[in-house]
Amino acid sequence: MVTFSKAIGYCYNTNASKLLTPLCGAIFSLDSIKNMAQGLGVEKVKCLRIVNESTTFGGQYLPDSDIACAVVCMITSTKKLSDKHVRDSMISKVVKQYIHQGKEYVHTRFTTFAKYAGDVPPGLDSLTLIEMYNAVQSVSLPFRKLKIKLGFSNEKILP
Repeated sequence: MVTFSKAIGYCYNTNASKLLTPLCGAIFSLDSIKNMAQGLGVEKVKCLRIVNESTTFGGQYLPDSDIACAVVCMITSTKKLSDKHVRDSMISKVVKQYIHQGKEYVHTRFTTFAKYAGDVPPGLDSLTLIEMYNAVQSVSLPFRKLKIKLGFSNEKILP
């Protein structure tokens, strides 16, 4: 992650590319980085480092990670978890890990990160995408079975 953090600065400074790890990209939108940086009072490249380092395993050891960002990321990534006890435990562990490393919690930073977390364009939220996928599959499977039955496909469908 240290090398990736250096690459964030290099790519941003050479051609204004904004790099996000997959988990970071699942929580924060590239489009929100500018506004988030303004809300935090930091440069955009610093904001990119903060969100990337805070969303990685072991982020508490990285210099630009932020406890408020890490907590928001854990809350966002576990919001559909049905077992609330497990969710609470995961959030508490993140807090303990960051505090143990001397990271200071700042509530105003928490509200800034929370404002931009889960910033998914309308229609691309997980529930809508799953519904669309299921609709396509429910139409597609009978059609595939008919093609196999009529001999238009060598595909086999297991029972």
